[in-house]
Amino acid sequence: MRWSCLGNMAGCVVTALARADAAGDYADRMQDFGARLRLLSTLSWMREQAAATGATADMLVERLPSELSNAEQPVELGVSGQTLRVSLFDDRRGKWAEVPLPAALIP
Repeated sequence: MRWSCLGNMAGCVVTALARADAAGDYADRMQDFGARLRLLSTLSWMREQAAATGATADMLVERLPSELSNAEQPVELGVSGQTLRVSLFDDRRGKWAEVPLPAALIP
């Protein structure tokens, strides 16, 4: 405990709680950053697979390799079928991160 906290115990408690909340947000943002990178890697992998095999986007999403899969933040097709998306933990700016599919992957 810091000596300055003896004179202002309430202030130290509030400051500690604020730091703990900020650290939680940081962890969520870092996981979301990883999910966004995985989303772009998935899009690149899907483009390569579609060119090589002619598979459609829905088939490719079902066959994602293990390094692109994550049970907590799975990559999936958007509602319209024209985007690829992943859910976000820090959803202050939206619930999903989405990227449009290239024309070759849209049925």
